[in-house]
This record gives sequence, structure tokens and C-alpha cells, in this order.
Amino acid sequence: ISRPGAYSVVDTSEMIPLQIGAQKVLGFIGEAPTAPVDTDRTKVLFFNTPKTARLALGAGELINHMEDAWKHGADLIAVSIVVGSGTQSAVQDTDWDTAIGRFETENVNGIIPVTTSGAVLTKIDTHIQTMSNVTQRKERRGFYGHATGLTADAVATAKTSFSTERAVFASPGVY
Repeated sequence: ISRPGAYSVVDTSEMIPLQIGAQKVLGFIGEAPTAPVDTDRTKVLFFNTPKTARLALGAGELINHMEDAWKHGADLIAVSIVVGSGTQSAVQDTDWDTAIGRFETENVNGIIPVTTSGAVLTKIDTHIQTMSNVTQRKERRGFYGHATGLTADAVATAKTSFSTERAVFASPGVY
């Protein structure tokens, strides 16, 4: 880049265009009910290709969202699997806390929860605010969505819960 009257020249040959996830780590958190038994569900798993992720996580909503992120330019994806600890192995509220807590020691730049539970989204938003403070110095963003079939008013109401500078509340367009 060279501008008349400017006294510097910048070499852009090695610059990477900004895309969603470009040179950043996106963290996904959700259930993986079809993951093989030998998949380690007690730590954050890292994937850079859909093929290796599908082998470790199986099919389902979690891998579908991850593949969408790769299609839009994500490089490295970190996954914290929510594992049920109750008697029926159904996911409890505390299981989400455990899965969210695994990201505390990892360098992730954005977290995408694969759930529409308002309580879980609030927990993740709290995690993002805490980890992004000046003490922790692990700046993060939250990317949230909502259940299908909501009216425009319901979406607007849900969005107000996440109106912080670190939250992006996404909704499909209506045409």
C-alpha cells in the first residue's frame, strides 16, 4: 500500500484477509451423543479438518455447526463436549458448567454454544465476560443463536439478554 504524501510503505504480500475464524480458534460447546466410546470427553479437543472431527465426534448438530464454520473460513476449532453425569446420563445444568470450565485454560477467541437454552447462553456469556477482563487477559466473543420458529418480537426480546460488546446474536433473515 502506498499513498501519495505518506512516508511509509506496507508490504501486503503476507497479510491474511480477515474472515470468520481466520487465524483464530473457535470454541464449540455442545453434546455429541454419537461420538465413539474412545473419544476423550474430559478435555478440550482440537480439530482442523471436518474429517478428523467427524471421526471423533460422530454425526449430529455439533459437527454440522463446525462444518459450517469451516466453510466460512475457520482454521482451528476447539470442542468441549457436554457429558451427562446424572443417573440417566441426561445432561444436567452442572454438566454445562463443567464443559464451559474446560475453556478457562485454553486460548479460544470465540465460543459458539450448540444449544438454545437461555440459561446455558447466560452461563457462557458470564464466562466470556470473566475471561475477557484485564485480570484473565483471554479476550473472547460469544456467538449465539435461537430456536427456530420464533416471531420477530421473541427474537428481539431474546437479543436484549446478550447486548454486551462481546456478544453476537445471530438470526436467519426473513425474506
